[in-house]
Amino acid sequence: MTGSFSGRRQQVVVIEINRPNRSRRRSRGKSDPTDAESAARAVLAADATGVPKAQSGMAEALRTLSVARRSAVKAKTQAVNQLRA
Repeated sequence: MTGSFSGRRQQVVVIEINRPNRSRRRSRGKSDPTDAESAARAVLAADATGVPKAQSGMAEALRTLSVARRSAVKAKTQAVNQLRA
């Protein structure tokens, strides 16, 4: 994945991590800074063993179908609202 900042292109490494242990997370409280720190610690300790979602298969087909349906419903609603206006 690449990103750009002030005209320069930079390489960015993205690492997937697993969700934190629920009991440990509840004992420390839930907050974005705490979650970010625990994610960074997991990466540094090489505990980040998450596997990215596959872009194929049944789950992806359902996701695609859901997006298409949502888009069609939105377009229909806009068309009906335009006709009534």
